[in-house]
Amino acid sequence: MMRLTTIPGLADSSRLEELRGESMRTAQRNLRKQAQARAAASIMTGLAARRKAAHKND
Repeated sequence: MMRLTTIPGLADSSRLEELRGESMRTAQRNLRKQAQARAAASIMTGLAARRKAAHKND
């Protein structure tokens, strides 16, 4: 479980809330990029396997 830490001078402030929101958006953007990369890698692996199988049958 992730523990939130407070930054001196920012606790209970709108700036801290803004930083947390920005961090969450960045994390979500990174997760989307990772998911897209995994999907692309999966597609490429599937295509390579099909191509290899097709050449094997020649």
